[in-house]
Amino acid sequence: MILGMKAVLVLPLLLNFVQAFTPIITTESNDFHYSSSSSSQARRKSSPLFETCIRQEESPNDTIEELSTGPPLPIKSLPCDANIFISRSRPFFDPSFDDMTKPQQHSYHIARVGNKPDVFHLRGFLTKWECSAIMNEAQYNYDDTGMNTAKSENGDSFRTNCKVAWLSDARIGNICGIIGKAIENVFVTDEVKTAYGSHRSDLQVLNYKEKGGFVLHHDGHDRILTVIMYLNGVGETWLPLVEIDDDGKNSRNDEDEQISSLQEALYKVQSRSLQPGKDGVLISGSVKDDSFIDESSNCDEYEYNPHVVPVEAGDAIAFYSYGTECKGEDWKSIHAGIPLEFKGEEGKWIATSWYHAPSITC
Repeated sequence: MILGMKAVLVLPLLLNFVQAFTPIITTESNDFHYSSSSSSQARRKSSPLFETCIRQEESPNDTIEELSTGPPLPIKSLPCDANIFISRSRPFFDPSFDDMTKPQQHSYHIARVGNKPDVFHLRGFLTKWECSAIMNEAQYNYDDTGMNTAKSENGDSFRTNCKVAWLSDARIGNICGIIGKAIENVFVTDEVKTAYGSHRSDLQVLNYKEKGGFVLHHDGHDRILTVIMYLNGVGETWLPLVEIDDDGKNSRNDEDEQISSLQEALYKVQSRSLQPGKDGVLISGSVKDDSFIDESSNCDEYEYNPHVVPVEAGDAIAFYSYGTECKGEDWKSIHAGIPLEFKGEEGKWIATSWYHAPSITC
């Protein structure tokens, strides 16, 4: 149950504004820390192939620059199965602070979980309080009418049973601005940040109820980076064409082949009968109900699955939608929100931040 937030944020919002626009990312170590940790995964019941969504978007004709749209250092050189520690600022009014008069840092891990395209798992990116604050702001304080029905650019049929709210940087005492700046500092190169028209979006907050989902799609021609934050640890996101190791292997999708269009990418998923949990990368929330469990299976057998990335509330996933050397859209970044089987009242809560670079020529 989401707790209502009745406290008024009266502590120094000006300090948070200054904080959000100062360098807030520091690496605690220059070394990679390798790990081979695994978590028990319950076998998902099989589901039919998704419908597909073909966006009718054209690249802009007035582009002026050619820039690399991939990740910057240090995450660019991060191999699979390795992780680094990153620190970012936290709001001064976070009630978990011992000393609210001093700048506070929050540490989290970044691990690479995919190579083509680059996909990263941000473990513990948001604090529990930040997750609750975002959900409550979207649900209760967005506007007088509450959250709106979410629609894709191509109509209602591609996204189902979902509500949406958009939160600007200044909302919740600038929490959204602090989060957005933290993402920008780690995942966007300086060249892209200074390119004409480059900017990050307002924070999109989505609440899916039972059976709600989003069909396979690509995020669009000028959104080079997508960061999905899991606010309550519910739900699954599937990237079927991601290559998962340093050799570029991906089960039945292990060919280093170029995909030239969205239609070709969707055909590849369908023609090869690719499945979540067996192909690509499945981002799987830790909060589940009995509909996800196959009682006849031995869960220990599925203790480690390189195609499944378990996430908890506060975790995030980041991936790039363009080739790293600006060679056009990377159609291997197509992804889907799997129809929600969780029957809890809260449903699935996620927040998404995009980084736009409309002047990039690809």
